Amino acid sequence: MLGAEVKEQSLIKYQGGFPFGLETLVFDESDVAGKMIFKSELQGCKALYASAVFKELCEAHSLTGVLFDENLLNIF
Repeated sequence: MLGAEVKEQSLIKYQGGFPFGLETLVFDESDVAGKMIFKSELQGCKALYASAVFKELCEAHSLTGVLFDENLLNIF
């Protein structure tokens, strides 16, 4: 399931005149409000993004094996 990005605030990074990832990624809060897990089309659907509700559920049930990072574009 894709989360809608705010195109005006989600900026593509260029290197040597060619697209080279994203500088910033901002999701439309009203679109992702009802989604627990979603992907970004601009980011190439390469990562999963989760809502705060999903994170809280994982923590409340002591689930492990998932790393939550506030930096949306952190690849490591």
